Amino acid sequence: MEIKLYEKPPLVKVFNYKLEALRGAASILVIWGHATLNNNMLDPAYSPVDNWFHTGTGHLSVLVFFVLSGYVIGLAHPLALTKYTIGDYVKKRLIRIYPIYFMCLLLALVASNYDFPSLATIAGHVTMTQGISTPIISAISPSWSLVYEIIFYVLFIPISIFRLNPLYVALLSIVIGCVNAYFAHSYGSPILPSYAFGFVFWLSGLVLSRTFSTKGSPIPYSYLLSCLFLFVAIDKLDAPFTLFHRIGILLFGKDLSVLSNYNIGIISFRDLAYLPYCLLILVIFTDKKLAYTKLTLLLFIVLPIFTFWYYYEHLLISNLSSILLPTTAYALAFSCFAFAGRVEVGAEFLIKKLEKTGSISYGLYIVHCPILFLMSQVSVFSGTPFTYAIRMLCFLVLSAWAAFMLEKRFQPWIKMKLY
Repeated sequence: MEIKLYEKPPLVKVFNYKLEALRGAASILVIWGHATLNNNMLDPAYSPVDNWFHTGTGHLSVLVFFVLSGYVIGLAHPLALTKYTIGDYVKKRLIRIYPIYFMCLLLALVASNYDFPSLATIAGHVTMTQGISTPIISAISPSWSLVYEIIFYVLFIPISIFRLNPLYVALLSIVIGCVNAYFAHSYGSPILPSYAFGFVFWLSGLVLSRTFSTKGSPIPYSYLLSCLFLFVAIDKLDAPFTLFHRIGILLFGKDLSVLSNYNIGIISFRDLAYLPYCLLILVIFTDKKLAYTKLTLLLFIVLPIFTFWYYYEHLLISNLSSILLPTTAYALAFSCFAFAGRVEVGAEFLIKKLEKTGSISYGLYIVHCPILFLMSQVSVFSGTPFTYAIRMLCFLVLSAWAAFMLEKRFQPWIKMKLY
């Protein structure tokens, strides 16, 4: 297929509310993951049972964010950047990311009063080089992905100026990531493969923005909801992930998943197994015209079911509670697909509710962690399932309010001052 990289932009840009729903769902999954992963952060004296701990969707959500970012940048800049437009491009990207991030960084420093970071670490965060030059401040741990975003935005400049084919750049990025991961323990960089593999996701979104340009028939909302439930389940029902991991070992003779020096949530070779899922979700949420969409979605839904055979052979019955939540999500994903006509009204209602969350998704993503750390320092009213539930409600309300103030009040004010 010939990829047309630089076409004349449409005169009218139609805002995609379904993509906002996808953003909203991804940000909620990140919050859920952090609230359950950080044991006793939400309630210092109580922690829920293990089967509520389902944190992998937070990492997968970041991968979706990367694909979404590349896709949106591709739509926003269909024509090649020039020396006259680079400045405006950089300014828009910085204004979108940095002001909200800086305010959340200040809040994170307040939340870190018991474990205050060094001046070098603070300087690394102010310059957005955390994870490269300094460790990540725990109270703003999601910021690791913002460094990736900044680097990807910068790399887009030569790609656009020289009209490079993003598909070829993505293949080159895979090669760079694999080579560095293979030699990482000897003389390679432990962090470079993570950026290379992450860039593959970002570039895939860029490729998608240049292809499948023809809009297909509107995808049923029930399929969209099926994708979201599948994404919740896929971390535990990881047959695709396991299969890709074994293929990697067969090809390279070793595990290419290397660890970072700074304990950030890095992207590994095995994460490429989720790239087809991320792309399919984006295709479905953008109503792209794809042959055999229904059959492709069915295939992607069926593949994870083979994980149950592994659990049947290797896990004790007492351990099966750990997959109760993802199994329920998987059953809902299959039901939404199989009974699409019957659940369409309910699916449309839920997706449209998520659209409202999408408009504050970046604020939610970055501000919830400092709020979570602040709540961990409040010891009163804690120690029971009831207090945990109330604290969870307060956490969600505070995060949503803070995100709203950052996205709908602070950000527009900053844009007005700087433009």
